[in-house]
Amino acid sequence: MALDEGVNLLAAIVILCAGWTFANVVARWASSALETVHHFDPTLKPLLASLARYAIIVFTIMAVLERFGVRTTSIIAMLGAAGIAVGLALQGTLSNVASGVMLLLLRPFRVGDDINASGSAGVVREVGLFRTVLITGDGLYTSVPNTTIFSGPIINNTREPTRLVSFKVSIDHTADIEKAQKIVMDILHADQRVLKAPAPGVPVSELGDTYVMLTVAAWTYTASFGNLQSDLQRIVREQFREAGVKPPQRLVSVGGGALAAQAGAAEAAGEPARRRSA
Repeated sequence: MALDEGVNLLAAIVILCAGWTFANVVARWASSALETVHHFDPTLKPLLASLARYAIIVFTIMAVLERFGVRTTSIIAMLGAAGIAVGLALQGTLSNVASGVMLLLLRPFRVGDDINASGSAGVVREVGLFRTVLITGDGLYTSVPNTTIFSGPIINNTREPTRLVSFKVSIDHTADIEKAQKIVMDILHADQRVLKAPAPGVPVSELGDTYVMLTVAAWTYTASFGNLQSDLQRIVREQFREAGVKPPQRLVSVGGGALAAQAGAAEAAGEPARRRSA
């Protein structure tokens, strides 16, 4: 009897090790094979590889139990009876699984999309059963529970082919508004990255006591959004300086009082703005 039990134990260990190794090999093979399939959604690749691995592990465990004479039908019945208790104990984990399935079905984002969801932002690397992996703009690895992402608003920055570049530029209240608008419109029409339709515009968005606020709005392709916004802000300010369009006065609070700094010619010449009592 001892010899038989020893043989069974040794066989069970061999089956378990072989099954575990085979499961990992199949998971890697499935992942590599799916990489070569054209037009296959990369979001589903890690999920399918994980499912294949877990399926082999389950069959391996059942084979080990069979080796010791345990009826798998009884095990399945016991697992079904314990399923409710396990489900209650793992509500958070099962909620992540359900949220992961919904994310894969609804597809609010895919692998490679730049998203902002529930305070977490980055490029999607992987959507798993339990967690979604994001890579932030500064290269940080971020693993977010699926429930956290699915339960809040999801902003997909790269899903649509075009985006609106919009930023505000302030000028002094004495400056020529039409001249400033013409300068900006000439810049927008000269940049090939700015789409002709919808047409760009430079409306007056706010009139203050010492300033006029202009809103620069232009549509571009999503791939050009970041560079175009940065370039336009720099070029507009440079063109205003060269054309003599002054920025507004700024009120700076000092010890309960206020100082007004004239930011016109001094900033254009690269000198510190002179402060005078308000």
